[in-house]
Amino acid sequence: MELELLEERHFPSLYNFEQNNRGWFEQFVPPRPASYDSFASFRDVTNRLVEEHEEGTAFFYVVVKDGEVIARANLINLTDNEGEVGYRVCEQWSGKGVASFAVTQLIEQARDELDLKLLTAKAALNNPASMRVLEKVGFTKVGLEKNAFVLNGKTLSLACYERVLS
Repeated sequence: MELELLEERHFPSLYNFEQNNRGWFEQFVPPRPASYDSFASFRDVTNRLVEEHEEGTAFFYVVVKDGEVIARANLINLTDNEGEVGYRVCEQWSGKGVASFAVTQLIEQARDELDLKLLTAKAALNNPASMRVLEKVGFTKVGLEKNAFVLNGKTLSLACYERVLS
């Protein structure tokens, strides 16, 4: 299992990852936009993400196992000193340490390569596994974003986390 910076060579496997796990993801987070429905539009959207690497505004990664994308992990909303962590793991690999691995790798990248001092993250209250991952890798719950989004007819809140980097 390796964390790799997203590149065009990952796009077919990443597209399959998104399509094959759509129902799984939509239990916890709002659906992806319609641009994820066809490979051509997905490729365009994903190319824009790769461009953000060059701009230094965000870094998008994939976790690859045996040549297949099994998770994605991101450092977004980067400023001089802080950034936000995001991730999703395919259903088949859920509960097998992939999210903890990915977030740990993001922490190392943020601290060692980007010299960030603070990471933030959010997890929906309907996703206790995601909250456990954040706490396991050293994030501290610092608040609650009430009524953050509607999912499947239910209004959900987000637990807000921080991790100070040294």
